[in-house]
Amino acid sequence: MEPDKGWFLYLQKNHELFSLNISKLLAWSSLEKARRPSRPDFKLVNASCYPDGSMVPFGTRYMIVGSNPYIVGGQFGCPHPLLGYDYWPNFDVIACDPPTDDACKSNLPMLSGPKFYPFVITLGNKIYVLSLQYRGYITETWPALFEVYNPESGKWKILPNPPFVVGKTVTSPAAHHYYALGHKLVVTNTWSVESYVFDTLEEKWEPWDSREDPFEIAYKPHPTLARFKDFLVAVHQGDFGDVLTYRLDSYGIPRPGRNLVELENIFLPPLDRCFPFITEINDAGLMCIVCYSRIEQSELWRLRVVVFQVSISGHLDNQFLCADIKAKGTYYFCQRIDPIIFPPVITSDRLDKHDNKPDVFWKKENLSRLDRELYDAWCSGYWGALKGSSSSSGHTQDGQEKEGKI
Repeated sequence: MEPDKGWFLYLQKNHELFSLNISKLLAWSSLEKARRPSRPDFKLVNASCYPDGSMVPFGTRYMIVGSNPYIVGGQFGCPHPLLGYDYWPNFDVIACDPPTDDACKSNLPMLSGPKFYPFVITLGNKIYVLSLQYRGYITETWPALFEVYNPESGKWKILPNPPFVVGKTVTSPAAHHYYALGHKLVVTNTWSVESYVFDTLEEKWEPWDSREDPFEIAYKPHPTLARFKDFLVAVHQGDFGDVLTYRLDSYGIPRPGRNLVELENIFLPPLDRCFPFITEINDAGLMCIVCYSRIEQSELWRLRVVVFQVSISGHLDNQFLCADIKAKGTYYFCQRIDPIIFPPVITSDRLDKHDNKPDVFWKKENLSRLDRELYDAWCSGYWGALKGSSSSSGHTQDGQEKEGKI
């Protein structure tokens, strides 16, 4: 990468968009502890509003095009004298940070159909947007719930709707689980819990036959996965996170491999109701895990970011992945209601981008005394009850490694 360029992690929480400079976090972690300045923090990129200050519609997502964030999808609502509440979709794709005084010049072409709480995935430099919710009758192409944006042509293209909604009147969320597998998207139907595959090269849907694929059953707890060459890496969702690996066989079927036990400490102390994501940073095996959980008896949430490098070991007929942690940090935010956090996106941009934006999350030393006491009490009580003496496990009572903070 060019000297003045860096990696950025974008994370959407509810309707807000945050960014963390991964390159600066890596540089900070490489320094001796005595020489480290303040740790890089998350920056607030967009605060639930359009550039003109008006509130974004409900159920929007952010998509990153050329390292620039855009607001896509969602719907507006207002009281209706007969229906009680009336909704209409948002078709505009708005730039969060327009480079000119005329915001419309930086906006992307409008969508052709509604996208409420859509999933947004980038594959092959194209951005796929699929609405996970809709109310009404659906045909194969109307309304256009599934579209792809091509940055080269600057145009949207309508794609076939998922087969499990075609010919039906939908009144509840139709899909809840999705992930990318090579050039394919796998989407799970909420009602039947059956999965369907969209081939982005052939642009068609097919049922996912899990009978011959043990990975499909094992994969259900993982919201995202990352790939390095012929290996997949996924994080198990739960109180005790496991980082699992799979190797693709000659037919492209993932076969279970070793757990990355060298990453176990990133989930200590145990994260209650942990929600993990994993994503690739580059093609050389640099990856990032983001996980978050509530701290018991408080309104504090813990957000943990871990950057690690995977490499291939073993003989040609018995290869496996190993991992080495390069950087890590734990951040905190306060929220009474459970937050909605979406899978992160990694992009590259100039190293000083967002430097003028405010820091938004707390570090442990910045917590109020009351919340810090609750945090320490929770860690010493819950972790101590599970593992006995925390000193024997190499961790302090607040869940920090003796070598340094997580």
